[in-house]
Amino acid sequence: MRRLLARVLAEPAAKAPSKPAAKTPAKKTRANVTYAAELIRWDSAFTLDHGRIDEEHRKITRLLNMLYADWMGSHGKLSPMRVLDELNTTMIRHFLHEESVMAENKCPHLNEHKVVHRLFVRDLKEIGAMMRSGITDTEIKPQLLTFTRRLVVDHVLTMDHDMAQYMR
Repeated sequence: MRRLLARVLAEPAAKAPSKPAAKTPAKKTRANVTYAAELIRWDSAFTLDHGRIDEEHRKITRLLNMLYADWMGSHGKLSPMRVLDELNTTMIRHFLHEESVMAENKCPHLNEHKVVHRLFVRDLKEIGAMMRSGITDTEIKPQLLTFTRRLVVDHVLTMDHDMAQYMR
């Protein structure tokens, strides 16, 4: 598990450099703003072999990376709040879809899954409130990293994989 975590959870720098390092190819986001670090590297371990849910997980991963890059490195060049709003909407839609798939398949632990989903939505709203309040990068970073690790490790790699296993 530790090896997997090291593979998928990048150890981002405190702030993304304004220009990528010479040896590290930069990733691009909207408006051609570049950043060198990803918060999460997509990995085949995330795959549940459920097409639409896998696509939704990829989109959530991409939005988390964009949010991190926007918040930690753009300082006004991009709009982290717009990314945060899109992430919130995407997660709510994904959770509703995932819950309907679980209900259709009579998956055990559906109610537990729903509770966890609601907690993620609540936590993301709290992060948004912190961002809107003008909190500093160093104060928001631990919250964003904790949220991301819980979402990836506790939810996708554990709960969602258990769900997918049951549906096979």
